[in-house]
Amino acid sequence: MCIEEVMSPVMVKSGAIEPFIDSIELEDGYFLPTSPEISLKKIFAMQVKPFKGIYEISHAFRNDLTGKYHLREFTMVEWYRNDCNYVELIDDVLNIMTALVNDTNQNIINDFRNYKVISIADLFQNLLKVKPDASWGYDEYYSLAISKNFIKSQPEPKSQPAKIYSLTEIFTVIYDYLITEFGKTYPGIFFIKEYPYFLRGMAKLSTDGWAMRVEAYYKNLELCSGYQEIDNADELVKIWETNNEIRVFAGKNIHPIDLNLIHLSEKMRGVSGMALGLERTLMALFDIADIREFKLA
Repeated sequence: MCIEEVMSPVMVKSGAIEPFIDSIELEDGYFLPTSPEISLKKIFAMQVKPFKGIYEISHAFRNDLTGKYHLREFTMVEWYRNDCNYVELIDDVLNIMTALVNDTNQNIINDFRNYKVISIADLFQNLLKVKPDASWGYDEYYSLAISKNFIKSQPEPKSQPAKIYSLTEIFTVIYDYLITEFGKTYPGIFFIKEYPYFLRGMAKLSTDGWAMRVEAYYKNLELCSGYQEIDNADELVKIWETNNEIRVFAGKNIHPIDLNLIHLSEKMRGVSGMALGLERTLMALFDIADIREFKLA
């Protein structure tokens, strides 16, 4: 993988597009970046000469509680490649893990080369004996969650933003169970692909309606997330507006739409990108129990 290193700003004018990722807000309308995603996409799209790809190793910030798996400030390596299918990013992740292992003198705990790739639909089929399709929405996931005793029956939400918010919560309850159970039976690193449309982030949808997104896990620990980039400006605006409605319903401030990114979105056609948490990856490879071990003070 021969790609060029770049640098992105430490202060940005918008937070994450995802409604459940909270940014640290600064004065004068600036945010600390939850990842270098938005800036790197603009750098990639504004290139004067064609890039095969770009990457950055940077600090990322989340307005989140510090815990066993979470830091408010952590290290991320993020990259974007031209003429690349999102599933090809799996090889990139494995190559980075190989480099991390080769640069240490420690014995590797997790043999990441014995990895597995499974779709969301097949994960549901394997563990719940139900196979969702891409058109599933609130009603289908709600009924499944009730039938499998993941949640108790609740009144139907009265507004569309509430319904979308509840859909994501309901899916997350099911998904967390599936990841935990699959992690118990599979000892290595595994990749989950093809997510529902409401968890697409800025991913393009496939012809059958699944978000072209992939994530890596070790046990129940998420290591990285990537996708085939959306290249339609109107579609990206709609996603951002819908997610801001969810933020408002949850009592959060909206994240301003980055119009520069919107205008450049068509130049992301055929591009895939991945964001990998370095501390969590080292935890998986070397059996480190608590991410706070990486914190200096």
